[in-house]
Amino acid sequence: HTPTATPTGEPVVERYQYLPLIIKQVEVGTPTPTPTLTPTPTHTVAPTDTPTPTLTPTPQPGACPAAGAWSGLTSQNRAISFQVVNSPTCQIAAQSLRIQIRDSCGYVTTTTYVQSHPITNNHFHTGGTGSYVAGNFTSATTASGTFSLYMNNPVFPYNTCTATSAWSASH
Repeated sequence: HTPTATPTGEPVVERYQYLPLIIKQVEVGTPTPTPTLTPTPTHTVAPTDTPTPTLTPTPQPGACPAAGAWSGLTSQNRAISFQVVNSPTCQIAAQSLRIQIRDSCGYVTTTTYVQSHPITNNHFHTGGTGSYVAGNFTSATTASGTFSLYMNNPVFPYNTCTATSAWSASH
């Protein structure tokens, strides 16, 4: 076999290895007969109309908790307050949700949520994953929930301040 050159000029040698082939003889006897299949007649079913599905109405959320002022305390023994309104829909009124928090940096702040927040199936959540207030209305006049705060330290911006706690409130 003649070596060939690669683009770099190095010779390439192809090598082959031959392996022995072993053949086994099998004695051939009388073939075993295979059964012949007889076709079975099939019945054709006439097409039927497919019934149109009936739409099930979406269940309506529970009744709105008592409208008006709600107030309570966090597990940090700090204030939470909000206003429930039922017009045009059941919700926490805009600029009414206020919660006082002491964070891990030692700051005590009162946060006021500017937007309204819908109450659906006796539950509300201000949105977000780092900083939020969430609550469940356990009756028409009692509620409880959690809050979480995650923010940059106002004095040392590369440090974060956090807080998590539970709260309860009543009407």
